[in-house]
Amino acid sequence: MPQITESDYITEAQRIAFAPFEFQATKALIETGILDYLHNNKWRDIEQIRTHLELSKYGVSVLIEAGIAVKLIQERDDAYSLSKLGILFITDKMTVHNFQFTDNVCYRGLEYLGESVLDGKPKGLKVFGEWSTIYEALADLPIDTRRSWFNFDHFYSDRAFPEVLPIVFKSNPKNILDLGGNTGKWSIECLKYSDTIKMTIGDHEGQLKDAKCNLSKENLQQRVDFHPIDFLKCEAIPKGFDIIWMSQFLCCFSVEEIQVILNMAKSALGKTSRLFIFDTFLDKQDHPVAEYILRMTSLYFTCFANGNSKMYHSNSIKACINKAGLTIKTETNHIGLGHTLLECITAD
Repeated sequence: MPQITESDYITEAQRIAFAPFEFQATKALIETGILDYLHNNKWRDIEQIRTHLELSKYGVSVLIEAGIAVKLIQERDDAYSLSKLGILFITDKMTVHNFQFTDNVCYRGLEYLGESVLDGKPKGLKVFGEWSTIYEALADLPIDTRRSWFNFDHFYSDRAFPEVLPIVFKSNPKNILDLGGNTGKWSIECLKYSDTIKMTIGDHEGQLKDAKCNLSKENLQQRVDFHPIDFLKCEAIPKGFDIIWMSQFLCCFSVEEIQVILNMAKSALGKTSRLFIFDTFLDKQDHPVAEYILRMTSLYFTCFANGNSKMYHSNSIKACINKAGLTIKTETNHIGLGHTLLECITAD
């Protein structure tokens, strides 16, 4: 491993100091079409770029210079092309979704991160309106914000669902309670996987409205019930289900709230029922980039979601599971892009 020098640290410090400049320069390169143009047309000079995109020579030159500084663009004999890094902002879905999530959901409100930490409330959410949590606000957020939020959320869960369906359906469940079912993505996957399964989605009214719409589009609404529930009001979890499913759900709550939810889940489980917790944990990641994304995503929870939750270490969740009187029957790691599936049963 090459030794990190004092100069390297100074360089990284300046990158942090100018981080908003880097982000906004990248955004401008995307919005003006410069990145896309250079992706499709290698080694073009400023005059060619300016003419094709109908931009000023000055505007193109400052953005090109910034693109070189952030290593998105490479230069050769006064001509320019995208670097491998720049190509990622065009072709890599994870990079695109993460960037749009930061831009449309988080960027403006992150100014209030310190205030959120001090008050324990999502102060950044006020850039969109007056709500206590983002979950209450989802149905009313601007279109671009909603789209980027859902794209970010679904990007990581969608590719993992096919891997867990055989595990969940191994016990031949007849009905599943999808807690925090959001837009109905998991319920739709279950209904397509099994012709006999019956689903119930529990969530806020706004999310249930979206779920009903999506299920209707798939013509699957006949086997689905909807249960409005506000988990922060400690409303009881309905009983009578073979499986209670929680996907990317517990990270939306504080440790104290998680304990209450798991206590209620335990009370709702029958002797042969199972609770599946499907989430991403800091200590279960194969790649340092995945851990980095999770640590940064925790700040979204602080500043926008609710002010008191985060991406957790698995031991934090396991302690709550044990305290609730539940036992982890199986643990499956490295699903999709870094998910873990915990299968829990009552310890009685």
